Amino acid sequence: MNWTIIIIETAALVLLFTAAIMIPLVKNPVWWIHDYPRDIHQR
Repeated sequence: MNWTIIIIETAALVLLFTAAIMIPLVKNPVWWIHDYPRDIHQR
């Protein structure tokens, strides 16, 4: 088992997951407004 490959693959997957969450959130933050509590919806 090569730990270097495992660490590199894990880091790549974490970066992809983070990009999949952060890019849409930065481009259109209102898109996820339905996930917030109702008090924040009104603001």
